[in-house]
Amino acid sequence: MNTSELRRLTAVWLSVLGIMAGAGLPSALAAVSDDSVDMATLRTRVDRLTDQVAGLVDLNNLLDTLHFEWFDRPYARATLATLVKTTQTLEREMRLRQHQNGAIADPVLIEMLEWADDATQRVTASDSYPGFRPHRRRITGAELAEASPTPALLGIVDRTTATRSHPSFGDLDLAAAMGFRVYPRIAGEIPRDGSGSALLDRAAALGMASVVLSDANSTDTGLPQHALTVEPVTLQNLLGGERIVGSRPGRSAAIVDPAFGESWASSLARRAAARGVFERLRYVADGWGTLQNRSDPPDATSAALWVHALDGQSLGLVRGWRDLRDGSGSMYASLLTTPSHTEALSHTALDLIRLGEYLAPFRTKPVVAVAVGAEAVDPSRSNEWAAWIEPIWAKLLDRQLRFDVVRRGSVDDRLRRQYQVVVPLDPEKAADPETFLLTIGRELAGHTEHTGRATVKETGPGLAEDVIIREGVTPAGRCCVFVANISDRPRELVLQRGKPLGAVRDLIAEEKINEPHSPLPYEPWQVRLLWPTG
Repeated sequence: MNTSELRRLTAVWLSVLGIMAGAGLPSALAAVSDDSVDMATLRTRVDRLTDQVAGLVDLNNLLDTLHFEWFDRPYARATLATLVKTTQTLEREMRLRQHQNGAIADPVLIEMLEWADDATQRVTASDSYPGFRPHRRRITGAELAEASPTPALLGIVDRTTATRSHPSFGDLDLAAAMGFRVYPRIAGEIPRDGSGSALLDRAAALGMASVVLSDANSTDTGLPQHALTVEPVTLQNLLGGERIVGSRPGRSAAIVDPAFGESWASSLARRAAARGVFERLRYVADGWGTLQNRSDPPDATSAALWVHALDGQSLGLVRGWRDLRDGSGSMYASLLTTPSHTEALSHTALDLIRLGEYLAPFRTKPVVAVAVGAEAVDPSRSNEWAAWIEPIWAKLLDRQLRFDVVRRGSVDDRLRRQYQVVVPLDPEKAADPETFLLTIGRELAGHTEHTGRATVKETGPGLAEDVIIREGVTPAGRCCVFVANISDRPRELVLQRGKPLGAVRDLIAEEKINEPHSPLPYEPWQVRLLWPTG
């Protein structure tokens, strides 16, 4: 693929970004004592890993090796790029420990080494090693490049440097090799001597659209015209009636995810507010993520990305791509110390690109809007929900209801025409969640879109909890269904719908299902995208 083709693809991505208006993994890593782990053993393991990686990639020419030699193995290439950066991080940690200045906790260091050893085997023996499924091996880099530009895009906010003044710091080649189609930077950290523009131009040559994280008062002078400027906004900004985004072209707003995570229900409500207040089906998320602690498995990361993509996320800016000693003061734990999550992000990003055309049928406006005021935000934390409203979000999740959140002061006849039900909510009404939900149920009782909707239950009676379901209509007018098991336990789930669904194919697992209404097994955090066959 030549440079002109890459630039053409970048233009496509930018056009997608233009019509739209990081996941930090929480828990800080404590400093370690340098004598708590045997340094000789660590040094031996890291040296062996470095030699193995050197046999897979030319570290002096990452661009040629990753983007051309591994071009037709995109999933293996994403793992290899993660492995390269993990190895570099481990080598730096060894140097720091030699000077009694280690930055990574011992258990985390061991996890990184174990992941790296396993990843090396998966990259070199991907045809037979568990972890690279057949459908992931078949697709080539060229086929990915021609995939429909409709998926939820991801970009790692580049904050990786030991020498901030150097104009070319960062890991642009690695991020591109991981499958990310967006290169986000922080406005204040882009050099203004012309080298900053050159760096973003180089990103465009690699097929990556540039995004600049800014704020409402930034002038953004000296930035390339083709970069999309994103203004992060909090829940307080959204619901407090403030101006959301400037009127200049090339600017967009992004709902900010909390650095230390939140529940699934609260996360879905945050995105419901982004859709309702922005009045768009698609939205941007800054600091993307829902994980609440380091122990959450990588599969939960993948499930969250799939759910948010189906809910309308068009761009997720992932925080945490930074050196632990870069001086940024970031609240987000470094993605460089969680390679299993980084790999899961990159593989899921590739999955979304590969299956992007199948996401569009799910982007429909919910029939319910919950109208709230500024009191729905915690008065002491401008980007967290108030305690009184969180049980409502949990109840709506348990009832498998999809909804938007709108400003209470914005409710008018136009808004009531957009939604079948607009229900105001305040602390008094939230004090009795069951009565509030009954009010919604009565309002929806006469709407066939609600009474005939698809739901999921366990093998027993009642709706299943810890499940997210989305229903769409294919271009051929047939029903398609997405189901996510957002729990850490395996289970059998039963799909229910007013009309028969017929035989389907799970596009993610590459599995044909003749009886989709029969109990289907779900692994922890497994997602299924059920598409009609024939």
